[in-house]
Amino acid sequence: MGGENKSEQPHDALLLITKGKTHQTFMVARASAIEHYADIEQILASLCAYLMGVTVDIAGIPFFKMNNARARLDMLERLLNKKHGNTYNIFWNSLKKELNPIDLKRNKIVHWITEKTVTSDNERWSCLVGANYWDRTENSEEIHLNDIYDFILKCHFFYHLIQNFLWVISGSPKKIHELWPEICQQPVVYTPLKNHPLYRQKGAVPFYPQLGY
Repeated sequence: MGGENKSEQPHDALLLITKGKTHQTFMVARASAIEHYADIEQILASLCAYLMGVTVDIAGIPFFKMNNARARLDMLERLLNKKHGNTYNIFWNSLKKELNPIDLKRNKIVHWITEKTVTSDNERWSCLVGANYWDRTENSEEIHLNDIYDFILKCHFFYHLIQNFLWVISGSPKKIHELWPEICQQPVVYTPLKNHPLYRQKGAVPFYPQLGY
């Protein structure tokens, strides 16, 4: 493979990565947040493929050429109405409202810079701050580690929500929870209630038996 590093010597880029455990934990969480958002993009591309009646590789061409997340959702809405009328309007409209702030938070996680504070034991406590770092007030927004963790859980939930929605409207032969057809005609609620198939207890590993993981 062209990018494979067969040398046993550590890459020089490692010298630029902060060694502090706290900072590394923050950066791993940040990378994971971006990956979980990418999962949402992938399942939306699969939804696009179904609504267009083409394979995912073909649907992915116009879908990923559109850089504006809101424009993508507007396109999917038009396709959904063409295929299913207003059957899923309530669910879809509320889903769009939930996805818009997720898109905005993703942009901040990607583009904002990391502020590092060195403590007495040389650890680094990190948060994300706006790109215009010097123009800040006491009310300026910051994104801390727990904010990123919350974002990861939210992306995880919405990925599986959209996946099950796709399975419902496409008549997938996959065995899904009996509540899903009803859920897909109701407003989206996050965080889900206890009777929701994607509900998980605090501290429990997200595990969805009907999905196999």
